[in-house]
Amino acid sequence: MILSVIIPVYNGEKYLEKCIRSVLCALPKGGEIIVANDGSTDGTAQVLCGFSDARIKVLNLPHKGVSGARNAALKETRGKWISFVDADDEVKKGIFETLLKEADEDTEFVCCSREKVYSGGQTFKAITSMGEDKKILTGEKDIYREIFYDNFGSAVWGRLFKKEIIDRYSLRFREDMVILEDMCFIADYVLRMEKRAVFLSDRLYIYTIQAQTPVKKGQIKDLKKGYGHIIRLGYSISPKTGQLMELTYTDRLSRAVAKLPLIGKSEDEKELIRQYRHYSKKAIVSHETGAFRKVYYFALGAFPNLSGIILKAAISIMRRCKRTVD
Repeated sequence: MILSVIIPVYNGEKYLEKCIRSVLCALPKGGEIIVANDGSTDGTAQVLCGFSDARIKVLNLPHKGVSGARNAALKETRGKWISFVDADDEVKKGIFETLLKEADEDTEFVCCSREKVYSGGQTFKAITSMGEDKKILTGEKDIYREIFYDNFGSAVWGRLFKKEIIDRYSLRFREDMVILEDMCFIADYVLRMEKRAVFLSDRLYIYTIQAQTPVKKGQIKDLKKGYGHIIRLGYSISPKTGQLMELTYTDRLSRAVAKLPLIGKSEDEKELIRQYRHYSKKAIVSHETGAFRKVYYFALGAFPNLSGIILKAAISIMRRCKRTVD
């Protein structure tokens, strides 16, 4: 079997059918879909019962979170290559065919770009700075930069992973984290690669951004935990890679700070602001950071009580400039 597509879902009755149908339309011959139902309590099970396609395997699991659902599905995969799709997203018809064309014996990772659809229906075509249709990279340093800092982001969707590498090193998603589990999985995977990665500018994945939710205590802790792991891996490659990972951490911290309430911050939230100020000072003086981001980092750090207002203004400007931070 050539490909296994994993779709974790929790209470996704409103959007799951649309997601699965898009994957079925794109699935190549010799492909399978594994839907990991993470203990849903809504009508998700009924939606899944409506599919009788033999290419779909459903795992009904106790609720453990997205990492637990993905890990359970990984044990069931039979494909040479593994891809992930989030249940509230969609894929374009040619996504897997295009990715698999690049998946030869000298390649261990393939990545495409994405379209973003915001709540309210606005579509934003993510613009990369590649300047070319395809980029081929070897070596952890360059791959880290391309994924985490330059163009492609840290989610596992819109990629192909080689099952042999995942199985050989028993790679799994961290179930002790509620955010950044994708980033940790990709970082661990890239460190095990021995061959090349292929990056495509084709926007073949449709990523849905839900309405912003308040920052939760567990997310603050996981920001520290996850990026602590990633930054250490970065410095194990080179000082420069470690610094780039600190810059991506500053980006992520800025989003968290901007979601904080305008008044009455808790001690955890104050600690998040203190940590953000520490990293933003380093980012502001870095030549890797563009002028707009320098101002953005400074504004959030200097005026955290107005962070929500600052973020909304920054996002509006960055969308017009074909850049986003959300």
